[in-house]
Amino acid sequence: MEISTPTPIMNEGPAKKARRPLKASQAKQKRKLEFKKNKKKNKLNIKNQKTVKLQTFFFLPTSITEKTRWKLYFFPFSSCKAIQHLEDILSGKTFTFQETTESKKELETCVRTLVDIRWKFRRLVLAWRYKKCKAANELDPITMEPIQDTIKVYNIPLKMYYQFEAKSLSEYWRISLKESDGLIPTPKWPRNPLTNLPIYKKTLGSVCEILLTKGYTDSFLSSLAETRFNIGLWKSMYQIPLRLNAVKNTFANKRSYDCMEYTYDYIELQCQIHLETFNKYFYDWIFYKRKKPCLEEKASTIGNQWIKYCKDFHEKDILNPERSEFSKELAKTYPHVKNLLKATSLLLRFYYESIAERNAARNISQATSSSSNT
Repeated sequence: MEISTPTPIMNEGPAKKARRPLKASQAKQKRKLEFKKNKKKNKLNIKNQKTVKLQTFFFLPTSITEKTRWKLYFFPFSSCKAIQHLEDILSGKTFTFQETTESKKELETCVRTLVDIRWKFRRLVLAWRYKKCKAANELDPITMEPIQDTIKVYNIPLKMYYQFEAKSLSEYWRISLKESDGLIPTPKWPRNPLTNLPIYKKTLGSVCEILLTKGYTDSFLSSLAETRFNIGLWKSMYQIPLRLNAVKNTFANKRSYDCMEYTYDYIELQCQIHLETFNKYFYDWIFYKRKKPCLEEKASTIGNQWIKYCKDFHEKDILNPERSEFSKELAKTYPHVKNLLKATSLLLRFYYESIAERNAARNISQATSSSSNT
């Protein structure tokens, strides 16, 4: 009788522990690594797809649906980028393909039709949106008169459009671009005269085109359009005409505060150069106060000449930034200023005589009043 030996029981050991869940930071790292791997794979697949699509598009007879898919997939949505992309492809920067006349013509027609369709669709959408807009005003807000030559400025989010007279709108924007604080030009971005809000670049460009066709634009608006409505670049490029216009604006009103301040500074400078005394009260008498009829004409001519020389001084300073040329220009006006100082000194005598007469008349009146009281 055979005795069956018992099979030894193997000690399997402790059971395997379950994996702990990953922490948030570790899970993020794992996701990032998986995302990078998938991205590399997708890039390779996209490159292969593009090369296949190029080959199929140019050299194999494909259907219309495949061609349209290729157009929408390969070219961007903006027309400028599409044209730039076309130039890169034709020059061989991005892809290399067999440069034949047929392939180039086919690619050019593809891009042109794509741009044309998108442009027409954009115009159609804008026309549909413009139909929904309603008029916000009937009279021109600048002149408060009925509008004859209308220009419409649309505000699509509010579903409204503003009507303006073409001539008054161009003048309003021109004045805002010509604004200055003394001799410092401070041009402002064109605004809507009714709402006083700045106008968007695209609407400004379209309105400027309409004004150009109607013949209401000037050098300021056209130069701003040349810089693609970049007002910072426009200031730096057209600094000299802006400064000259600021000088013209300050000296246009001869009795304004800025004009008198700059003329007084100029007269004081010339008095220091020619070793003459500067009497502010005397020049106040020339510019502001009433005088005898015989002295009125002389004082007005002398005052206008001082303003003219001051204006010329600042214009020459702008046009001749080099100090040597500026000093030559000043040397030319030196004898004229010397003669003007002589004329003012002669007028100063009449000024003192008028003061003496006034004091004498005052003393006589005081004496008569005191005698009558006694």
